[in-house]
This record gives sequence, C-alpha cells and structure tokens, in this order.
Amino acid sequence: MAKSDNIFNIRGRLGDFIFCQRNGKTYVKRYSGGFTRAATQNHPNVKVGQERFAQVSQYVKRLKQELQPYLWRQKDRTFHNQLMALFLQIAKNEPEKTFNELLQDLDSYSTLSNKPLNKNSKIDPSALFYDVRTSLL
Repeated sequence: MAKSDNIFNIRGRLGDFIFCQRNGKTYVKRYSGGFTRAATQNHPNVKVGQERFAQVSQYVKRLKQELQPYLWRQKDRTFHNQLMALFLQIAKNEPEKTFNELLQDLDSYSTLSNKPLNKNSKIDPSALFYDVRTSLL
C-alpha cells in the first residue's frame, strides 16, 4: 500500500486503484478483485448450507401448522426464530447426515426432551408426541 499526498482527498475506488484514509493519511492500493456475489453463491459449501436451511424451514413450517391449535393464544412472536435455531442446531451437530435422516433418528431429539417450546409457553412438551412419518401431533 502506497502513501499518497493528494490535494483532492479522494476516497474509494478510482479505476484500478483504491484510495483510503487511516489516521488522517491517505493510502493507495491496487484493486485486487475481491469477492463477487456470483462466485460466493455458486460455492458448493454455500449450496449445501442453503439446502439444509430450506429443509429445516419446511419442517418448522409443517410443525408450526400442527401446533397451531395449541398455540393460538401464544403472544411470543419469536417462536418461529426459536424453532429454527433449535432445529438448525440439531442439523449442525451431525452435518454428515441429511436433515430427513436426522428426523428419522430418535437420538437426534434428545436435546428436545422436557424442553419448553418458548419462554411464554403454557404447553407441557413432555405430554406431546410428534409423528414424523405422518406429520401429526
């Protein structure tokens, strides 16, 4: 990075050069490309993460539809976010399995046993059973 004594106080990118200021001094460096949206969106790891998130999202949507008769009085608006975080954590614990395989494996649900659904929940989750195959509560 080169130090510049310019009189125009240029900041940002100009052609192939980037002008920036640090501690009151202007520096110039050559633009090296950086990340592009297309390159990051087409990366295999990003695709796997997006697919996993979509699977969890579909599952949480179906689960919330089944819980709706029990939750219609709930005031907590963060319930969806809490469910997503919970099931994404389950998916993150075993990345080598698909989310559908995790749903079939009963050991995956060990973190859910006797856990309240949300902080304002009036439902005792230990009395509920969700059948994955039929998507019924």
